[in-house]
Amino acid sequence: MFSPIQKLAANATLSVTANPGGSPSINVTGIGVDPTHLIYNPDPVRFGSVFDGDNADATILVLNPAGAQTSGPITFAMDGGNPSCHFNVTQHPPGGPQFPCFTVDDPVAGDCISGTTSLAAGETCNIHVHFAPLTTIDDLTGFLDVTANPGNSPATHQIALSGTGLSTITIDPTFFDFGQLEAFSDFASETFTVTNVSDEPQNVDNIEFFGSADDLFEDDNCGSGLAPQGTCQVTVFYEPESRGEFDDAFLDIFSTNGFAQAEITGTSTGSGGGL
Repeated sequence: MFSPIQKLAANATLSVTANPGGSPSINVTGIGVDPTHLIYNPDPVRFGSVFDGDNADATILVLNPAGAQTSGPITFAMDGGNPSCHFNVTQHPPGGPQFPCFTVDDPVAGDCISGTTSLAAGETCNIHVHFAPLTTIDDLTGFLDVTANPGNSPATHQIALSGTGLSTITIDPTFFDFGQLEAFSDFASETFTVTNVSDEPQNVDNIEFFGSADDLFEDDNCGSGLAPQGTCQVTVFYEPESRGEFDDAFLDIFSTNGFAQAEITGTSTGSGGGL
């Protein structure tokens, strides 16, 4: 057995004595090399901010350093905790399609082939990962699991992936309080500005109220679309027909790849109409 403790060439002579049989000998040699420890660059992978509906790609270089032993087959896949990117129930109707936020692209020439590629000392291959947010969440995180034995210690190495989904549209203001109005007699309005903050045209697919919005209605000039950096106005009217306070009404704006929401509150008083 050869168990080197240094990166050096080693020589020894093995002698065997038997009587009868003589004393033959044999020279044995070996070279100590570094154990395999694959290097990944970048690690972690940070995609930054990406508009909903757009995507970003990153290439991870896998290197087996010079002087190391050949790696075992490299196997990689997204971790089971990889988040799903989809519009949530308050933004789009429930039951819509869900897609993984982070995926591994199909290999091309020079790429690592999962379960097949082994790297000799000094060799490299690439893993391509893809980020495609479909919903606006501050931070999205996932993990790419890479297994190689020899190659990693422990055998599975996790590469953290992160990115942020940005809505293509914004609304201003994001909160408005109508204050106190007399039921069945007072009337008030507020205008909200919707802006396409992306570099692509956006269709305004739907404008609706969510929550306690029975006394709210709207008028807008958004038409069917917004040019890049373009704006449109949504005017919300409050004409209370009942007494009481509402604090959970929302104005929801849906675009091709975006969502914006404004919270609206108000209070109505008076004797007409009841609660």
